[in-house]
Amino acid sequence: MSDEEAKPRVERTWHELYIQMQSDPMDTRTDRDFFTSIDLPESTFYAWKTKFRSHIFKEVEKRRNEYRNELRSKMYKALSKKLDKDTNAIKLLAQLLGDLVEKTETKMEMSDADKMRRVVSLMGEISKKRQAWDTSEGKPAQEDRHLGDDKSGDSEHTTEPERPAR
Repeated sequence: MSDEEAKPRVERTWHELYIQMQSDPMDTRTDRDFFTSIDLPESTFYAWKTKFRSHIFKEVEKRRNEYRNELRSKMYKALSKKLDKDTNAIKLLAQLLGDLVEKTETKMEMSDADKMRRVVSLMGEISKKRQAWDTSEGKPAQEDRHLGDDKSGDSEHTTEPERPAR
């Protein structure tokens, strides 16, 4: 008697099969596809799914993490084989490791109205940040203060925060 014959054979239940289906990123079946393929009544399936929703969710997330780790290791192995020849592979690996962060630049022409809206929006953001900075420093917040526009007459309020002398 071999080792394979000595092991007990237990068929997986449909509960287990459903959790496995939900966990597998390559499995694209729907719930309806699942319960019709195993001749399970729809009412039985949805009653079980409703009753054990939290358990199903926890188990699926645990297994998805296992799949992610497996796929991640396969991806790194495949990527490492290309590193010697392909500069895009080097760039991708650096991005995946978090060592390289690029900003995408769009090359589209902006109309003058769009530029003005952007400037007004940025000035509003600056104003909000200044007000937050003033209130955190214990100074009264001045509303409607714009760049280079000091209506209070105080010379201590400038467009940039004061930096300590070295």
